[in-house]
Amino acid sequence: MQVDAVVHAGDLFDSRNPTLEDLLETMNILFRLKAANIPFFGIVGNHESKQNTQWLDLFEEMGLALRLEKTPRMVGNTAIYGIDSVPKSKIPLYDYSGFGVPVFLSEVFRF
Repeated sequence: MQVDAVVHAGDLFDSRNPTLEDLLETMNILFRLKAANIPFFGIVGNHESKQNTQWLDLFEEMGLALRLEKTPRMVGNTAIYGIDSVPKSKIPLYDYSGFGVPVFLSEVFRF
């Protein structure tokens, strides 16, 4: 199977403060993807969201990941956009314009 990219939809970690073991394993996987020339795209999920710099920012700084946002990331002819986790109370306040494409918002209900 040929993989053009890996797109991660948030919650890379189950905590804002992942264990060293989890960080090392994640970095190992990201290094393997980089070695295979497979880009890793992601957004910040609600579990690992921090108030300042995110883990995904660190991985991007290391050249291991690309954070998705309003500006599209291209894979061939496919444009990939992303929005980090937005608290339910702030969804109506968030500006979803500027994507240049129809925006589909999905809400996950937790039981």
